[in-house]
Formats: sequence, C-alpha cells, structure tokens
Amino acid sequence: MKNRNIYVLVALIILAQHLCAATRLVVTSDGKSFWVSSIKQEGDILRYYENQTGEEKEIALDKVHGVIPSVTKGKHYTPGEIEKYINRIKKLKVKHKGLYRQLQTMQQEWEALQKPNPELEADIDKLKTSYDASDKSTAAYKQTVLDYGMIRYKDMQGKYAPKIDNLLEEIRSDYVAVNKARLEKQAAGADQMGFDAFIDFQTLAEYVAKEAKGGDKTAVEGMLQEVRTKVYDSQSRAAYTRFIRTKSIDAYLESARILYGLKENVAVTDEQKARVDKSMESLKAMVLKSNGGWQLTDKGFPLNRERGTMLSQLGHRASVNKMTYEDYNEEVLVIPERSPDNQIKWQRPFSFPMQAFIQRAQPAGRKFAFIITYPGAETFIKELGSIKFKDGMATVNLKDDFQGASGMQIFTNDEMGRYFFYFHLAYETTDEKGERAWKPISHRSVWPILP
Repeated sequence: MKNRNIYVLVALIILAQHLCAATRLVVTSDGKSFWVSSIKQEGDILRYYENQTGEEKEIALDKVHGVIPSVTKGKHYTPGEIEKYINRIKKLKVKHKGLYRQLQTMQQEWEALQKPNPELEADIDKLKTSYDASDKSTAAYKQTVLDYGMIRYKDMQGKYAPKIDNLLEEIRSDYVAVNKARLEKQAAGADQMGFDAFIDFQTLAEYVAKEAKGGDKTAVEGMLQEVRTKVYDSQSRAAYTRFIRTKSIDAYLESARILYGLKENVAVTDEQKARVDKSMESLKAMVLKSNGGWQLTDKGFPLNRERGTMLSQLGHRASVNKMTYEDYNEEVLVIPERSPDNQIKWQRPFSFPMQAFIQRAQPAGRKFAFIITYPGAETFIKELGSIKFKDGMATVNLKDDFQGASGMQIFTNDEMGRYFFYFHLAYETTDEKGERAWKPISHRSVWPILP
C-alpha cells in the first residue's frame, strides 16, 4: 500500500507538470537527489533530462520518493500550491536526513512566498501617487502600466495581484476620463484643425478608445470620425486657397503638403482618396500653367530646366534606390552637383555639395541629417540642422572623414576595385519610447569608394 501511494503521488506530479520546462528536484528512495527538466511518466518509468549533463535518462517509478519543483521567478502560485510543496518537502526531510540542507533551502524559498513584502507594497502605492501627480498623458499611463507589470513579476505568489488589478482599473478609468475631456476640447475647433494637429488628435483618440469601455469607447470613436470628416473638408478647401493666393512654386508645395497629408493621414474611404487625387492633378495643372519653364516629375518634384539637366546627367547617383523592407514617404530627391565617381577614397575626408528638391513643403523647424552606411560598418548620423528651401530646393553638403569607420577593412566588389556606400536624408522624430530617432525622407544614394 505504501508503494502504491508513492506511485499515485508521483504520477499526479508528473501528469500535471510533464510539459513544463521548470527545474525540479527528484528525491530517490535510497536518499539521493538530482535536478531534472522535462520529466514525464511512461507506465512505470519516469523519463527526464538531467540538468547537469543534458542527457535523457529514466528511473523506475517505485524508486522515487518525491519530485519538488523549484520556485520560478515571475510565475503565479496559489496559496494552496505553495502549502502543498512545503508539506511535501517537510515529509521528505523526515525520511532523508542526508538531504536536510538541500531540502531546507528549497523549503525556505517556498516559505518566502508566504511572507508579506513591505517594499513591494510601498512601490505599489508610490506608483499610484506618481501617476496622480503626472500629466495623465498616454506616455505617463503606459509607463505606469509597465511599472505595475514589473511589480507583478516580483510578486511571485500573486499576493498583491488583487490590489494591483484594482489600482490599474482606477488608473485606466481616470486616464480615459481625463483624455476624453481633452479630445472633446480639441474637437470643438475641428474646423480650424490642420492635418498635423489631426494626426496628434487621432493618435490620442485611438489609444483612448482602445482603453475605454462601453459608452466611453463609442463616444471617442464617434468623435474621431466626426473630426476626421471636418478636417478632410476644411483642409481640402485650404489646399486650393493656399495656392491661388500667389500661384508660386512655394505655394504649390504648401498646397501639395496639405493634399498628401490628407491622403496619407486623414482620408479613409476610396472615395475620399480619389477626391484628393483629383485635387492633386488639378493643382499640378495650375502650377505648370502659372510657372512657365517648370516641369513636375512623376512623383511631383518641381524641376526647372537646370534641375532637369542635373537629374538627367547625375540621376544614377541621386537618391533613387529603395530597399523593399523600408517604410517611409519619399518627400525629398537629392542630386549631387558633380559626379562622385572616382572622387572618394577610403579613409580620406571628402565633401560634396548636393541639391535637395522637395515634393511638398517641410514643417517649420524640422531637423535633418544624413544616415550613412559604410561597407561592413554600422550606420552613422551626420546632422544638418534645419534646411531652408526656396522654390522647392536647398543646397546641402555631404562630408565625412571616415573617423567613425576608422580601423575597418573594406573589400572590393567590382572590377575597378571599388566598394559602395549608401546614404539617405532623414528627419528628426521620436520612436515609440519617446526617444530621439531619425526617419528616412528620401531614397538611398549609392556612391563608390576607391581603396
């Protein structure tokens, strides 16, 4: 009967845990122990992988007195589970005096889960106080949720789970209420809202709707749709009036920015997008009629005769290469003023003036940089600061001294002994964490380097 009880005990343990990869201690009937993982029962045999060697082994079920899982950090254990493992360890300590120290250590680890953690309790309360004192923004809300997630990880037995759940629900409700009110205030001025402001409005509204429930969710989603319609209508009119005032190239670019922004960020239906396309074609026809000697590329870049000649002569070294995995809007075309072929040598400083042509007006104060990648090297950022465009063009200078790539060895890959590096223009933005980042705004230029 005694052996039968052991059979039942171990079989239940194995059946409940054989798919789990957690480390467990096996105690044998002759007073030995070893650590295993991926243990499972097959009839009267236990198969396992020994931690020390990684080998698959087996042992007869009647030679096992107990299997104890180690405490897994971040895993939730119920009070019943904790008590069960502690009692099992206590029984094994009585039977196997030689394993007392090892089993006592495991018992203390399990008992630690039953003790309150004053430091953790204090952290839970501090987070709530910190959020209440914040601006209740999406960034503050996300950070608070993330921080509570870290506390959950430390709270291995889930002792504070109910309290954390209640606080998170309170914070969620407050976040939705505060930001719903902010959205309502912004929505009141939707007729004068530009698409830049709309993008911010949309970003906030979509996240608030994601966190909201019931009537709040419906109200925010409806508000977003209403504002979207108003912005679409008002900005469609603004694009025309902006150009008609002066009919200049710069006016065209301002209007083009509005229309591109409407299509990329505001329009959602095929009908709305088609209307924007029609407005864009009308705008292009008007600017060419009002500005003799100018042409528009198929992507909408305005070029006069001089720029057109430059593109035809040096287009193979312009920013015309795009990787299939890259996702960005091409708003700038960069063309060198002279050919870089056979002009750049490895580890020697170089400087090249270039012409940057825009497809649409750029936001005031926008910061630019070149993202440069050398063969076998990391990516380097060469900041340019703000760029002032006139008639859709500005001069920028690409220069480097290879200091960031010093010590690198390059290998040639063509019959002339050249290697190629590539670069593209980018603008300053922030990533999902709110940290400074650079987003491409032109395709890549590919230039050769001589050894």
